[in-house]
Amino acid sequence: MHHNLTLRSKIIIMLSVMASLFLVALDQTIIATALGRIVEDFNAFDSLSWIVTAYLLTTTITVPIAGKLSDLFGRRIMLLIGVTIFGLGSLFSGLAGNIEALVIWRAIQGIGGGIITANAFTIIGDLFAARERSRWQGFFGAVFGLASLVGPLLGGWLTEGHTLLGATTDWRWTFWINVPVAIIVFVVIAGICPQLKHDKNVLVHRWPMPTQYREQP
Repeated sequence: MHHNLTLRSKIIIMLSVMASLFLVALDQTIIATALGRIVEDFNAFDSLSWIVTAYLLTTTITVPIAGKLSDLFGRRIMLLIGVTIFGLGSLFSGLAGNIEALVIWRAIQGIGGGIITANAFTIIGDLFAARERSRWQGFFGAVFGLASLVGPLLGGWLTEGHTLLGATTDWRWTFWINVPVAIIVFVVIAGICPQLKHDKNVLVHRWPMPTQYREQP
């Protein structure tokens, strides 16, 4: 465990993690407002459920796999991979020319979302003792709460068609809005989040742990 880290270091790590989790939470709420317009444009009302199901299915499958990979390779690198996949999935979802392509890219988005979600909640256990975890889980809940307020308003505004950066928005912008957010989150994680690995990987080193890094009772 990394309970011995200073409070400042833990807060920095958690801020970067919450930024990535906000990216996933915002997508889930912002896309919901655009579903009707999407299936109308593609004339694919029978495929409405697949736009949501494809994302949820790959997210569910990815979470346990991502958790194991993060134990092996570290939370930071997996978060960066997750944000990258999510951002690319968002970009190409907005560029989709038919409903089949959109469903495929939504599935890829789900892989990124699963990686982010798995690592976000695992990091709480890495950093904090059991008595402190509920507080940070509450902060994660606040992230989803904020996204549930911002997402529908922003998604509805983009879908209705407004001028933004000299272009007229439509439902595709509900995906594209994730791209700059993903870039910002990537830079934040790369810049301030240290590498974290599961204890089992740390214990393979046989050198004695310096006194200042030992967990205090």
